[in-house]
Amino acid sequence: LRNILSQNSNIKKVYITGGEPMIMHPDSLLLFDKIIDDYQYIDWNIATNLCYPLHSYQINILKKMNDVLTSFDIGIRFNNIHNLLLWKRNVQSLIKEGVNLRISCCLTKQMIKKNPMKFKRFFDKLGVKGVAYLNLFDVGWTHENKKELKMYSEFKDLNLIPKNHYYRIYTNKIEIPEKAKFA
Repeated sequence: LRNILSQNSNIKKVYITGGEPMIMHPDSLLLFDKIIDDYQYIDWNIATNLCYPLHSYQINILKKMNDVLTSFDIGIRFNNIHNLLLWKRNVQSLIKEGVNLRISCCLTKQMIKKNPMKFKRFFDKLGVKGVAYLNLFDVGWTHENKKELKMYSEFKDLNLIPKNHYYRIYTNKIEIPEKAKFA
């Protein structure tokens, strides 16, 4: 990463995604933290699932990010209560630390069945700044389990989605709602 940045001074934004970037060896994360410090002019962003115990060195890195995106995936990531409670605790800790945290939700059959408005209230209580409701793409795990999942395009009643709570909805193209508020 340092070599790429040192050879390309026109890079202004970096988005780190995974695997899971925040569970690298602590020494690697400390090197990453140093790179962030050395390139403070860059708009740093990261996607992380937050289903791991947070350590101070990880929190330090996440606090330096312009934007931290985590996913809330009923029927995908949260297959047990332990992961859900760990995720919730981590979200609360990061918001308390002032991290700019956003959530993406895959619109699965399980999510719609449980009523997205219930999740909106849950996210509001957590203090989350924004939620993106995402389409599932027919690849990887989703493809292998497509009988269990229902794709967004199959939902007839989009009024189930809390319109005043999202930043954008991804389908085949980006749709921007009339009164959406973007941070």
